[in-house]
Amino acid sequence: MKKVINFTKNKIDQLTIPQKRTEYYDATEDKLCLQITPKGCKTFYLIKKIDGKVIRLKIGRYPDMAIDKARGKARELKAQIEQGINPADKKHQLKNEITFYEMYEKFKEDSKLYKKASSIRNDGYNIKYCRALYDMKISKITSDDIQALFKEISLNNGKSQASHVLEFIRAMFNRMIKTYHWEHINPTMGIKKYPKIARKRFVQPEEFPIFIQQLRTMPQYFQDFVMLSIYMGGRKSNILGMSWKNISFRAKKWYIDETEAKNNDSDYVSINNEAFKILKRRFNERKEGNIWVFPSDNSESGHIVEPKRQWKQLMNKLNEAIACEEDKITNLRMHDLRRTFGSYQAMNGESLIIIGKNLTHKSLQSTEVYARINDNAARAASERAAESINLAISGEYGEENDDEE
Repeated sequence: MKKVINFTKNKIDQLTIPQKRTEYYDATEDKLCLQITPKGCKTFYLIKKIDGKVIRLKIGRYPDMAIDKARGKARELKAQIEQGINPADKKHQLKNEITFYEMYEKFKEDSKLYKKASSIRNDGYNIKYCRALYDMKISKITSDDIQALFKEISLNNGKSQASHVLEFIRAMFNRMIKTYHWEHINPTMGIKKYPKIARKRFVQPEEFPIFIQQLRTMPQYFQDFVMLSIYMGGRKSNILGMSWKNISFRAKKWYIDETEAKNNDSDYVSINNEAFKILKRRFNERKEGNIWVFPSDNSESGHIVEPKRQWKQLMNKLNEAIACEEDKITNLRMHDLRRTFGSYQAMNGESLIIIGKNLTHKSLQSTEVYARINDNAARAASERAAESINLAISGEYGEENDDEE
């Protein structure tokens, strides 16, 4: 006799572990079954006759798959059966229909609904490292395949890039499992990305003269992009995506709306005098009707998106101009321009709260990398405190102010 219960979280969680495989049927959704094994594994199935044969269609494992999702999938499978489609037939199963690259195209299309354009571009950059997997059926990709790719990227392109690609692949397979009920284990499971080391590189005081000298040989738009990144500390995508409608010259503020902000939260950034001069000049020189601070006729977005080639040219010019090998400016990236703005604030003794505000950080943890740069200011404050203590010990604390009065 069938065991029928109304599937709820409390009832399923309270079911005892049986000595042999046991099945419970849902009182709400016909043909939906929950199988429990002696090891405590709970799995949803649709059990239905197709062409006179009883077919068991695996839906998903509880609690990874929620009850309402299992019921929805059961209804979907029953609708396919009504249309004459046998979901058990391999040619109708998604896992046998798509390759790794087809999975990426599906992931990319889905991402348009909730991801920023910059994130989608990053995915397009990461997929290029996965060419060895392009034509493989996703059900055939193993953990060993992913591990081999991860190792290869680590050796040839660095640990950071390998970690980015691993997270990208993991996200695609998770989407297949959660959204499309792909009935396999994510092949990235158990592969750990490299620990993220907080990067501290920025343009050092002794590097600035030669840096600016060589920057002035570059196209004007690129000079302006670099200097705005340094003076305002904006993220590359935000600086390049600046629109005139979001800049208030009267209030000296730049508005970043939620569609462009990294944390999906709009914010205002103060425009200091040096940044103001650059923006005002570009505004006065703009072509009529141009809405972008850094327009481009060759970009789908209408503005410049990725000046990597120009950055590489600048780095080459810098190192050609510096004769001494030990003095060459190495390992400097575009994002380090943003860090330069935060670092010089820290060297001036600004609080982490103020630095975080100017960099539009939403948590103090993001700003903590600048705490070490602030050591000099902290040391000076410590010395001043010790001097005050010594004055108090000698009975002289406050006498200087008394004399002034």
